[in-house]
This record gives sequence, structure tokens and C-alpha cells, in this order.
Amino acid sequence: MAGLVEHPAKFWPRDGRPRLIHLMPWDLTVGGAQRMLDVWCSHEAHRWDTHILTVGTRGPFGFAGATVHSSLGSSQVLSLIEALQPDLLVHHEPTDKNGISSKCPQVWILHCTNSLRELPPKHATAATVFSNFDSHEIHSGWRQLPLKVLPPQIDTAEFRPTKRKHVGLICGIVGRLHEDKVPRSFIEALLAWQPGPWRIRFIGNGLDTGYQRFVSGKLANLPWVEFSGDVTPIKMPSALRRLDAVLIPTDATHGETGSYAALEAMATGLPVIARGLPGLRYNCGDVPFYASEDNELLARLRELDEADARSEAGSKARKSVVNKHGVQKHTATHSARFSAALRCEISILMPVFDTPAAYLAECWESIRAQTFRELELVLVDDGSRAAETIAEIDRIAGDPRVVLMRFKENQGIASALNVGLSRCRGKLVARMDADDKMMPTRLQRQFDYLQAHPDVTILGTQLQGVEWETDRLLPPTEHPEEVTDEYIKHQRKTSEIWFLNHPTVMLRRREVMNLGGYPRYRVAQDLGLWLKVVRAGLKIHNLPTVELHYRLHPNQVSTARRVRREEYTQIVEECWKHQAAMREEPA
Repeated sequence: MAGLVEHPAKFWPRDGRPRLIHLMPWDLTVGGAQRMLDVWCSHEAHRWDTHILTVGTRGPFGFAGATVHSSLGSSQVLSLIEALQPDLLVHHEPTDKNGISSKCPQVWILHCTNSLRELPPKHATAATVFSNFDSHEIHSGWRQLPLKVLPPQIDTAEFRPTKRKHVGLICGIVGRLHEDKVPRSFIEALLAWQPGPWRIRFIGNGLDTGYQRFVSGKLANLPWVEFSGDVTPIKMPSALRRLDAVLIPTDATHGETGSYAALEAMATGLPVIARGLPGLRYNCGDVPFYASEDNELLARLRELDEADARSEAGSKARKSVVNKHGVQKHTATHSARFSAALRCEISILMPVFDTPAAYLAECWESIRAQTFRELELVLVDDGSRAAETIAEIDRIAGDPRVVLMRFKENQGIASALNVGLSRCRGKLVARMDADDKMMPTRLQRQFDYLQAHPDVTILGTQLQGVEWETDRLLPPTEHPEEVTDEYIKHQRKTSEIWFLNHPTVMLRRREVMNLGGYPRYRVAQDLGLWLKVVRAGLKIHNLPTVELHYRLHPNQVSTARRVRREEYTQIVEECWKHQAAMREEPA
């Protein structure tokens, strides 16, 4: 857990993962939002540089793989977001009052019915809005947004029935001692109730507030009422196994759904008594014992005095959830939507075919080290068979910014590039070979140049070759800053036709797609594309700086020379004749 510091960005340097902030408007004590966050962190936080910001001072519990910043005032929240410079802000329960207008994309997660009954806030536009239930009560304004209904999910292997070891009957009420969880009218009904064989156990305290003291004081003299305090998510399964039923007294006016508490109790084989809240009915169906009035809730609990009644209700509850819940799929859906919300100015297009895993790992680290962050990697596995390569590809694909496309059989580089090109989100596409390494500023330099020169379609850079076995650097290339017709005509008279380093190229996706993408030559598909671009009247430039180290294979140089002699001239002539014929066609 970490609090606010004077210069937080210096204390949390970037490690290559996209940075995500969960902004929570409450204390992270016992509650469904806190349990949802714990599940997400346990399964997905390792893919993100995750920070949790909360205004609360109580708690928070530890969350796996996340840095927690607590006790934040409104101005501190804004300062910390600005300092951390997240790639995505996940705002839980946003309103116009607590809304954050950040520079980064936002995803909203709604937990309460009341939020969905009102107009959406207008402080920002969300890439996705998550709700844990659907209902006719949802305001039509939310339907105009990208609303995704994602019901709560629990681990039914973790929450499971066990043999009772305690004496007497215990009914749990799970949640902080707040009026939206335990209404004042319910406390009054409890004081007048005849409990019979039952004891009531309150699981959760929450903030030290006047209402908490009111509840504790009112019930202090009832021998059949006890308070067990806040329970961490990891201890919640064992806390539920020491119960015989769970009662959810929340009423509809406070907008709570009670779904997590109900689902966890049902998975543990416990009967649930609750009001018919829209979210609870949506997620739990007709399995709980529903009641509308406080006295009716307590009366329904007394219907479970007998062991057979509890056993039958508990078995039905467990059966209704056991095969319907998967936390991994649930958290993966969150993560996928988070990934899709990330801004993508540049798509890096990289085909892979049995590249040695060590070189592929170095290549990936050079991508992670880029100073430019609004990117994705479209990785096309062109039928790799090497087990180590496949394992490394799968490891890389765990990053939220990676799109993995996989061919069962090798299709060849032209097919891999064209299929990958069609999948790229970015308007700009940077090429990359799987065994090369780029300088940390490569993408930023090329992006800035293309922003300043909108008439340039393809931009390369210089590179330095690296010998495969010795890692010795060779002299850098010296390609011209502007590739003109005259320059290419001059090169046609020589045996060398080379004016652009393919692994360094950044191109405008739409213009290249309009030309049909890469031609399907056996070799030198890149040269075929460059010539199409030039003959279409589009511009190709090169930066004068070295932005990539290019790994040279043992036989690569001799092979390239042989290809140039035997095939480059033919490819050039074909492209020239094709373009000339196009120009001569009648309009």
C-alpha cells in the first residue's frame, strides 16, 4: 500500500506495461466493488501497471499486483492522475460531481442501481461502460453509450459447502455498517424480533461513522447479535462456511444490488433471504427467499429453523451457480475491453516464423521501451513450429496491447503482412522484424515527422547491421532523405536497388491498403510495394538517424546479392511496366 508522495511519478517509473488506474470513490472495506477489484487484480493485474486510488482512509486491503494510494482528497486525486500519466482510467461509479476529465481514455464501472436510473454524467466520454445487471429501470441515456452488461462472477471452487462445525444457527449480514446496507428500519425491526434458535452475525464494519455507532449502540444489549468486523476477500470463504444463512436487508431506495454477497453465499450452499432488488433478481433468479418488508425478511429466516428446510434451500442455491460462473472469463472480458479502450496511434506489424526465442524477447523489450506509448503490436505467427518460439509468442501476447494472429501453416511473409495490415487499428503502421531491436525514440521520431509532413506516405530510417554470432555493429546505411524517381532510375543502372530499410518503415495504412498492400512476390515484396508507391505519385522519405539494429543471418548477405542479381531487376521492370500501362489506360 502506498500513499500520496510529493513527486509520485519518480517513485513509479514505467516498466513497459500499460499503466491503468482504478479510481474508487469509496473506502475499500467489505463490499462487492472491493471483491470485484480483488478478483480482477488476482487474475489480470500482472498484465498492467495497476494503481488503485481511493479517497478512503479505512482499509484498504492488499490487492495482488497493484499499488494502492489511499486517503486522497479531490485535488490530490487530480494531481496524482496527472503525475502517473495513465494510459487508461477505470472510474468506478462516476458522477458529474466526482467526474474526472483526464487526457487518457476512460472506462466506467457501475455498481449501483441508482446510477443507472439517472442520466449518464457528462464530464467525459467512456470507451465502455460496465453494468453488473440489466433492467428496464436503466435510463435510456445509458443505452446510447457502449454499455456492456457483465454480471458478477465468483469462484465456485473457492466458495463451496463444508461440514458444519459450529454450534447453533447463525445468519450472516455481509457489508459495511451503513444505511445503504443495513437500513434504520431494519435495525428497529431486529430489536423487536424473536430470534428463536438464530444468532445474527454482522460481517463488516466500514467507516467509523455516526451510523455505525448508532447500529452498534442499538444492538449492543442483544445477546444473539455479534459483530465480526471487516473480513478480507481471501478470508470471506471461511467466514461464510461458519454460517447457516445470509440475509441481505438492503432496500431499493439505496441502489445496492447485493449480488456478490448473495452469489458467494449461494455457492457456499447457504439459503439467502433478501429484498427483490433488480440486480439481485437479475443475477440470482428466483433462488433466494424474497421479501419486501423488514418483518417479512426476519419471518422468512424463521422458515429455515429446520435442518431439512436449510438443506433443501442450500442445495438449490449451490446447484444454481456451480456451473455458471467463471472468474477468469469475467476478468479477461474486463481486460479485453480495457485493451480496446487504449489509444492506438501506431500499430507495429511484426510477422514471426520460428525466430529464436531469445532474439524475439529482445525485440519485444525494445518495443516495451519505446517513449511513444499509444501503440499496439499486431503479431502474426506465420505457422511457427519451434516450441520455444511459440512459448515466447504466447508470453508476449499476454500484454494488453498485443494482438496475436496465428496461421496453422506458413503462408509466407507477403500474406502475413497483408493479413496483419488489415487488422491494424493505427492510421500509422510501423514495420518490425522479430529479431531486430529499435532505439527507444524510433516511434516518437517517425510519428513527429509524419505529423509535420502529411504528404509523406512512407518514412524509413537508417539502420546498423548486427552480426548474428558476434553482435558486432556494422556501418550504418546512408539512404537518401527523399526517394525520387531520378534516384531510383539511377539505381536501376546498377546492381544495387536499395533505398529503404523495410524493418524501419512507418507507413500510412490507408494509402498502402488502397494500393493493394504488399505484392505476392516470392522475394522482395517490400521493393515491389515501394515501387508501387513511387509510381502512384506518393512520397517516400528517410530519417538520417539510426533507429534500428538489424540482425544479419550467416548466409543473408550472399543470398541478398544473389536475389538482387537474379530477381530484383525483373521485379523493377514488372512494376515499371505495370504502372506505365495503368497510366496509358483511357479514363
